[in-house]
Amino acid sequence: MRDELVLQAHLLKAEARDRWHQLEQTWKDFTAEVDRISEATDDSDENTDAFARRLMEELEEGFLELQRALKDPLA
Repeated sequence: MRDELVLQAHLLKAEARDRWHQLEQTWKDFTAEVDRISEATDDSDENTDAFARRLMEELEEGFLELQRALKDPLA
């Protein structure tokens, strides 16, 4: 049982690291896209706001998911 838990903890660590890298890439893509859109359009553009909100919600959920997994790795 101990060996299985050690393996599961190791796999969780790798999975959390992979998820973190995915979220970081999404963040970089998000900021680059917002900068690009802001330069190309009026800052008050509704499409820009909707796009930014949707990506921020996606990032927030991803970070919360990662935080939950790290707080309770056996769940």
